[in-house]
Amino acid sequence: MHTYANRPDDGAAGVGGGHGDGQAPRQPWSRLTHIRASVPGPVLFLVEGAAGSGKSRLVRRALEVDVFAGLPRTVAVCTAEGVRTTSSDAPKPPHASEPPKAFPDAFVEDLASVLAPVLAAAEPCVLLVENMHLADAETRRMLWRCLRRAGAGTGPEAGAEAAAFTLILTYRPEELPVPGLPWGWAVDYPAELTVVRQRVGALTAAQVTGMAHTALGGELCGPGFAARLYQRAGGNAQVAVDLLRLCAPVAGDTRRRTSEDVDEAGVPARLSELTLGRLAGLPERYRPVVWAAAVLDEPVGGRELAVVAGLDGPDGPDGPGGPGEREPLIAALAAGVLQECGAAGEAGYGFAVPLAAKAVRESLPGPTRERLHRAAADFLVRAHPVPWERVAHHRRGGRQVRQWLRAVERAARQYEARGDHLAAIRLLERTLAVSAVPREFRDRLAIVLAHNALEGPRSDRALEVLRQIVDDPDLAPGVRGEARLDLGMLLSNQAGDPLRGKAELVRAVEELAERPALASRAMSHLAMPDWPGLSLAENIKWLTRAEAAAERSGDEVAKAATLANRISVMLSTGDAGGWPLLERLPRESEILACRQHAARGLVNAGEDAVITGYYRTARELLSEGIGLSERTGTPYSVASGRGARLLCDWMTGDWRGLPERARALADETERMSMITGLPTLSHAALALARGEWTEVKSLLYGPAAPRESSAPHTLLALASGLRIRLALAREQSEEATREAARTWRRLREKGVWVWAAEVAPWALQAVLGAGRAEEAEAMVAEYAAGIRDRDAPVAAAALDWCRAALAEARGERAEALAHFHSARGAYAELPRPYMAALAAERAGHVALAVDEEGRKSHPDEPGRKPDHDEPGRKLDQDEPGRMPGQNDAGRKPDQDEAFGELRDAVSELSALGALWDAARVRATLRAHQPQEERRPRGRPSYGCMLSPREEEVARFAASGLTNKEIAVTLHLSPRTVEQHIARAMRKTGVQTRTGLTEPLPGSWTGSRPLSSYPAQGVPPQDDPGQGGPAYDSPAQDGPAYDDPGTRW
Repeated sequence: MHTYANRPDDGAAGVGGGHGDGQAPRQPWSRLTHIRASVPGPVLFLVEGAAGSGKSRLVRRALEVDVFAGLPRTVAVCTAEGVRTTSSDAPKPPHASEPPKAFPDAFVEDLASVLAPVLAAAEPCVLLVENMHLADAETRRMLWRCLRRAGAGTGPEAGAEAAAFTLILTYRPEELPVPGLPWGWAVDYPAELTVVRQRVGALTAAQVTGMAHTALGGELCGPGFAARLYQRAGGNAQVAVDLLRLCAPVAGDTRRRTSEDVDEAGVPARLSELTLGRLAGLPERYRPVVWAAAVLDEPVGGRELAVVAGLDGPDGPDGPGGPGEREPLIAALAAGVLQECGAAGEAGYGFAVPLAAKAVRESLPGPTRERLHRAAADFLVRAHPVPWERVAHHRRGGRQVRQWLRAVERAARQYEARGDHLAAIRLLERTLAVSAVPREFRDRLAIVLAHNALEGPRSDRALEVLRQIVDDPDLAPGVRGEARLDLGMLLSNQAGDPLRGKAELVRAVEELAERPALASRAMSHLAMPDWPGLSLAENIKWLTRAEAAAERSGDEVAKAATLANRISVMLSTGDAGGWPLLERLPRESEILACRQHAARGLVNAGEDAVITGYYRTARELLSEGIGLSERTGTPYSVASGRGARLLCDWMTGDWRGLPERARALADETERMSMITGLPTLSHAALALARGEWTEVKSLLYGPAAPRESSAPHTLLALASGLRIRLALAREQSEEATREAARTWRRLREKGVWVWAAEVAPWALQAVLGAGRAEEAEAMVAEYAAGIRDRDAPVAAAALDWCRAALAEARGERAEALAHFHSARGAYAELPRPYMAALAAERAGHVALAVDEEGRKSHPDEPGRKPDHDEPGRKLDQDEPGRMPGQNDAGRKPDQDEAFGELRDAVSELSALGALWDAARVRATLRAHQPQEERRPRGRPSYGCMLSPREEEVARFAASGLTNKEIAVTLHLSPRTVEQHIARAMRKTGVQTRTGLTEPLPGSWTGSRPLSSYPAQGVPPQDDPGQGGPAYDSPAQDGPAYDDPGTRW
């Protein structure tokens, strides 16, 4: 006899696992089909699993596989009333979208008459017996005789039909009449029989998540929904399905489901009846141990269960741990009401499905339930350390209100000391949502909630309660001032309403006149220059007052807070005197709050270094600050530092996986509106460089975009720069100039011109494009004066760019070229590779303009490009690294320099993954190539494959660019763009422009999706081994580009 036990990784039915060795995923039922296919003799499958684990589904899926699908089968379902059966000759597997069909409800009185045809079958067959644990003794004996006869008929003379007999038994091991023995007695299996035991275990968290997404759709599965579903269902497949049905939306309901929806669904009727039915089967004297497990609601030890149940007897005849404690627990385990939890039961005893505990609790009389809660709280307060949140839960369940609220406060402070502010916030929000909380406790708990909310995500409950407190005229000014301070800080930071926050902080300063340590916190926050509503001069005044108040208080925490803000004020405005102060931050202080302010100061300094252009220093400061923030429990600073690091990655060209990282951080900081702008703008900047304009518009104008009334000035400047670039690219000049005027007004009001570095070049270009040269001159003069003597290298690089643009507009091209070269070098040194490449592009345009002037002055000079040259030719990229001054035969130095600059720009932009920018520069090169370097007339044949130009156009069309916008970018006519898109859609078989984002089977790049190009290492555009010449635009298309200085 061959016997197989299931492997420990065998999961629940219905959801596939994986080998982990690169092979196809192994389905839970594949082991059954594999053994049946590989074993010639009869096989007995013992499929065991708890109620609702998915045994029947596993068997049904196995019977659909080829090795079983064509065989006659007989199904016997055991019930408490008897056995019902059905049979089939050669069933076809049901369609995947159809629900499994129920077995007919046909009971039989004589099972032998049903089994006889199975034994007499002249061909291989399957006998499936469901719910073997409900079979009576006679049924089990008849099935055993059937199995013995099948096994005895497999000798040398036996036919194939006997050899291929398959018996499948499913059962719940916890409900077998004799534990561990599905037949009810120890059996001696025939030697010729292969016996396989398959245990169907609980689903994994990933499998439950997959079920939820399949049932509701991923868009309806909100934060925490799938995790809570898995936790409450305990991985039980049937319970998970029942809960999903209870949470299913009705027509028109698009609300995202959260963990609260799982809790509100209650206990599915199927689970409730099963649990209470098993409980009713226990002798009454044993039931309190199950009641205690239900009230405790998590796995605990046997001693704890006995104490809470009142079964312990230190003074009784049995003593502690005697039979009076052990027997009820053993009985509950044997009845399947409770089970051992965790590997080898080390977690204790509890319910297999945690939600079953609620069914038991709800069945208890109120006085019994309250007594058990009080007993649980009294037991838990003797633990070390005390689990105060659990104690609070049981105090409330025992109707001990004042003890409940004291325990809540101690639990919140316990979490705060550990740095787990989110846990404290959740506990306090739930508590303050109870209207019966007395006022004296409500005010005190609200202050604790506010303290934690300042270091965690937004808490609307904290804002609501704090507003109620500050409106109470009976409160002492100092108490009201402390609440108002927290309210102002929450409004400014987490709530994203700094203008209202500023107003509350100003009032808090007045109310905290007798509490200088707290007053200094309010003044210190008002000193931060990045927020809207105050000028820099006003910020400095508040900082001076804050430092004086902190010194007067003698409070070390207040001194640490003002020092951190002093550093940020100086560094963010380009004052180099802030750098030495970093050494004074109390990183090693014994006071936790001081270390938290040190962490905040380091993170803020890292953000300031990103804004001013010290990127290497920024990485070091952010790394140190994030690490200290994690160790001191300040998640707001951690998230802020991660956002700044993401922005630093975009600026320095580390674009690998940036969209995914940005989306993940934006999701994590969804309730921290003042931080969400960092990942949003980083993503928007990259999307613009790639030409993903639909994405850009969504990010720059969507709900997460920075708003003038709430966003920091630095982010507003960056957002304005991107909006101006987008408007210029789409030839929306009026929108570009309006945005430029708005951002310049904000900068002038604030007076911190180093923050203009990310917007000044684009704002100036918009103004120059509108023909307002005098205004542009004034802007550059104002910018230059504003950053004089400021320590901000990126602002200096941007000033070089602006001066170059002014000189170009004045026609002083030699000066313009010098300034663009200077800007390129300055950006490259920072490093800002993207801006350096764009500066190279601008330098190339200026050099081309110089060459054009020379051509017009000397029309007969050899080697010059005639005015009527067409753009339809191949770009020679064999020397992408050519530098200015490298002459080709027949070229003049100006043209040579221009081509060198433009080739460098193409190479650098392509390496970064700036597809839109690279395509634009290549188009400029094509439009100015000498006649002898163009590819011959005529179009190379690509057959059913996309040509490089078709793929390029398709990519931009799928990302949201209009035909006109693509034409401007690639120097084509809109008609040619339309033709390229039509051919791309025909070759790929898609029906819409957006469908071109799918993988392109005819793509010269090797069947890659348009959206799958990496941030670095973009495929070369002129590789003869990749489908021929890189560009194939028709020769009849003339240059669509009419002003090289306005579209870039």
